Amino acid sequence: MPSANAAIVYATTSNILRRIVHLPEAALHEPTAIGWLKYLNLQPGESWTLISKSGDWSLPACVAHVSSVTGNATIPSGRTAQIDSSGNVVAIVQVDLALDTMPGYTLVASDLANVGDHWNVEIANNFSRRYAVVLTSTRVVTSIAYYAIGRTTAPDPFHFIMPSSGLNVGDTVPAGSN
Repeated sequence: MPSANAAIVYATTSNILRRIVHLPEAALHEPTAIGWLKYLNLQPGESWTLISKSGDWSLPACVAHVSSVTGNATIPSGRTAQIDSSGNVVAIVQVDLALDTMPGYTLVASDLANVGDHWNVEIANNFSRRYAVVLTSTRVVTSIAYYAIGRTTAPDPFHFIMPSSGLNVGDTVPAGSN
């Protein structure tokens, strides 16, 4: 019997990590690894592999382990934006879009979106983030704009932009904040 006390459950098709299950002592006395399945609560579309007792249980190590078991060198993160009916990102969740749903919400895989961002179906199915447009000479916020995530250029040479969930027009940005 393998020397393990944890299992990695992953999506069979995408190989996205689903969960790491610490196996109770009783599982270690099962006569075969098949006996361990009752401890894993596998759902349709999930597979599993064991982790060595002495192995690294960190998330990157577990993803690397699944990669080596499946032969898939590029495993998606599973990081997904949970979007409400107004297009606002209300949570970041770890799911497999082929296996999971959240009624009342749209799920979009994204390694960049954060809570407070906006999903723009009307603009090329992309995320935008609230930015403060700040006048460089006075460091005063002159406007608030939503730009595609990752935009790093200001609208003109006299302003800079910075992600802003709490700043409003007229606020002063402290030195060193940009």
